[in-house]
Amino acid sequence: MAPDDVVADGDDHPQQRPQHRARPRPEDEYGDVLASLDEAGLPGACFPVPDGVAIRVPLDDAQVLHIAQVAGPLPDDRADLTGWGVSVIAREAGEEPRLVAWDGAARTDVPGLLALVSAVLLDTMRGPSNAA
Repeated sequence: MAPDDVVADGDDHPQQRPQHRARPRPEDEYGDVLASLDEAGLPGACFPVPDGVAIRVPLDDAQVLHIAQVAGPLPDDRADLTGWGVSVIAREAGEEPRLVAWDGAARTDVPGLLALVSAVLLDTMRGPSNAA
């Protein structure tokens, strides 16, 4: 124990000072995800969103691939991830962002994420369903 980690408690009994763990950087927690997306030709970055971060990948046609947790932003600690949520959002100038496609799964592994990304991108290429 380093001298700076010890404080007196008034009765001259040394106590260890509480250690505050630094918040992990999203790029460190999700670096393997970013690398896998990059290898798939989908370079992205962590992006601040309300209450946390998400991964965003710019696509053609003013669309963005948005990767978060099924029910909210990505957690600071990757171990707390409960499932991937993947969406494509149209972000055209002067208009409100519009959801184009979405899917989610309780899987938290990178292959599971890449499967969701593929499915969501395929949905955007198919266009709206003509089912009655």
